[in-house]
Amino acid sequence: MRRAIVLVALLGCPKAQEGRRVPAVEAPTPPEAPTPKPPNPETPPRPSWRAGWSEENGTLDRPEERWGVTLGGPITAPVLADTTQVYAVADGRIAAFSLDGKRIWEVQLPGVQGAALAGESIVAGGDDGRVHFFDRATGKEKTATERGGPLVGAPVAIDGGWAWVTEEGAVVSNAGWLYAVGKSPMGRPAADESTVYVATRDGTLMAVGPKGVEWQVKLPGPPTDGPALDEDNVYVSLAADGGEPGGVVAYGRWGPLLAKERWRFRSEFQPLAAVGADVDTVYVPDKDGNVYALGADDGSRRWNSEGYGEFSTQPLVTKGSVFVGNSDGHLTRLDTYDGGRAWSIDLGAPVTGEPVIVGGAIFVGLANGRLIALE
Repeated sequence: MRRAIVLVALLGCPKAQEGRRVPAVEAPTPPEAPTPKPPNPETPPRPSWRAGWSEENGTLDRPEERWGVTLGGPITAPVLADTTQVYAVADGRIAAFSLDGKRIWEVQLPGVQGAALAGESIVAGGDDGRVHFFDRATGKEKTATERGGPLVGAPVAIDGGWAWVTEEGAVVSNAGWLYAVGKSPMGRPAADESTVYVATRDGTLMAVGPKGVEWQVKLPGPPTDGPALDEDNVYVSLAADGGEPGGVVAYGRWGPLLAKERWRFRSEFQPLAAVGADVDTVYVPDKDGNVYALGADDGSRRWNSEGYGEFSTQPLVTKGSVFVGNSDGHLTRLDTYDGGRAWSIDLGAPVTGEPVIVGGAIFVGLANGRLIALE
C-alpha cells in the first residue's frame, strides 16, 4: 500500500494536472529536400559485380511464347531490357522494341558485338573504332568518342565513366586513360568500380586500372570466354587442352596479394561460356550437357543437372532459379537448391543471346535471328 501512495505522489494526480498549462514546443522545420539532378546519359550505374545476376525472378511455371520478331542475323550478344523496352544486337545493328514486341527504332553499327545501358542512353562500339551513345527512346546518336579501335564485346561500367577492350589489345576509358595490353583478348571483359579484367587468347588473366596492369596471372589453360566476377573472386572458363578436360579456375580479385588461384574445377569436357553466380554458388554451363553448381569458396560440386544438349550461354541467376540456354534450342529453368528442372522449352534454334527478365517476362535471342518474349 505504501508503494502505491509513493508512486501516486511521484507521478502526480491526473486530475490535478488538468489545469496546468504546458508550454508548446515548436517542431523544427525540416530541411528542404535537394532538387534532384537530371540523369546524365553518359554516367553509368554502379557496376554489378555478380556475374549473370538479376533481381527479377521470372516465371516459375513453364512459359509460353508471347511474341517473336526476326532480325537480320544471329543474336550473339546478351539481350538487354529496361522497364519499357528490350534491345537486341544482331548483324551489325542495334534494335529496340517495346515490351509487347513493337519495333521502336533500329540503328546500323557495323561490327557491333554487344551493348550496355547507360542512364538514358545505350552505348556500343563497332568497326569504326568509336564508342557511340544512342538515345534509348529514339535511337539517335548523342555523342561518340574517337579513342580506341574495334571493340571486343560491350563497354563495361567503371567509376567515372566507361571502359572497353579493343581487338588490338588496348584497354581504353573515357575517364581519360588507356593501356595497351599487347595481347589478343578473348571474350567479353568484366569490371568492378576501378578495374577491368581481361582474358587473353594466350592464356593470361589481367587486371587493368588507371595506372596500368594491377596484376596478371598465367591461366592453367586457354580460356573459352571472358572473365566473370562475384564479390570475392574472378572466374575464368577454361577449354579442354592437350587431352585434359577444361573447367573453371577462381582467383581472389582484391589486389595483387590475393590474386592467386583459390581453386580449380575440372568438368567432363569444357564450359562454352562464362559462369553465373549468386551469393555463394557459381553455375557452369558445360559442353557435356551439364550445368554444374560449385561452392564459390572452394569449388566443391554441389550438384549437376543434365540438359538436352550443350549449354551455350552464360547462366542467368535469380533468387532461387538458374536460366540457361543450349545449342539444341532449349531454354531451361533449374532450381538453385538442388538443380531440379522446373521446365524446359524448345525455342526452335540454338540459344545464342543470353536472356533477360523484366516484369516476369523472359526475353531471349536465337541463332536464327529471332528475339522471343516468354511469359
